[in-house]
Amino acid sequence: MQAHQRTHARGVDVSSWQGTVDWPSVRAAGYSFAFLKASEGVGYTDPAYARNVAGARSASLVAGAYHFARPDATPGDAEREAAYFASVVKAGEPPDMLAVDLEAGALDRAAMTEWAVAFLEATESAFPGVRVAVYCGPAFITQRLAPPRLARWPLWLVEYTSAPAPGAVPGWTDWTFWQWSNAGSVPGVRVRVDLDEFAGSEAELRAWIRGAEGVAGKGLPLLVAGDTGLAVQVLQRLLADRGYYRLAVDGIFGEGTLGAVKAFQAARKLTVDGRVGDQTWGALAATRANGQESASDA
Repeated sequence: MQAHQRTHARGVDVSSWQGTVDWPSVRAAGYSFAFLKASEGVGYTDPAYARNVAGARSASLVAGAYHFARPDATPGDAEREAAYFASVVKAGEPPDMLAVDLEAGALDRAAMTEWAVAFLEATESAFPGVRVAVYCGPAFITQRLAPPRLARWPLWLVEYTSAPAPGAVPGWTDWTFWQWSNAGSVPGVRVRVDLDEFAGSEAELRAWIRGAEGVAGKGLPLLVAGDTGLAVQVLQRLLADRGYYRLAVDGIFGEGTLGAVKAFQAARKLTVDGRVGDQTWGALAATRANGQESASDA
């Protein structure tokens, strides 16, 4: 797992417990993003969510909404929780990204994994094109989940440590977000607050949340087999959204990614060389997740 980097975007995550947040002060202190609790289970709405998402966006932070999951074995429970989460989020200003907080529930490993997949897929259907992350800690991942089933979603890892990097967890080769402290002191927040880090700069975070929208012409690098890093994760996610890639979004440009790139290039009648330059980035940006051209490019 990668370590803290000075160039990484910094963030916080808050709920009503933090009271009224002075979001301009948070932004002025150098924070780039915030995850905001929206809902829990099938009946709880965080009373501060609407205020927080509006305030964070107004202060030019990247705003994410998260749902605290309360999984149970009732048939359709995951879909009901996803629908409740969607109803809360859609009642306020639109967030830039989403997450599900997995740390509770008494389901066994197989049932918990199925619940998580059902919730994530239902949430993706409710918010086409919006990134959905999995918030989880190492113990829950190893004891309560089958990580390979979830590795196609970005990991928001929670691990509090004084070490420069978190330990490895099964299923994911790296974290996309890392909640590394639950006792941060941040200007604009009157009580202790969780501290987070994104695996890239603020500019890379904004490119990541855009997905297909906005990748062309934004300086994304030429990628070839053997490359690694955040840009490869962006590529893999775009290919996955369009049905060309079904492996882990791990930031490694290996044989699976190469095959997906070539298949996409062939389908779009591009030069089939496996190299991802301006032409391939542009074609990905012009193609919606359902494989159709966007309205502006049709």
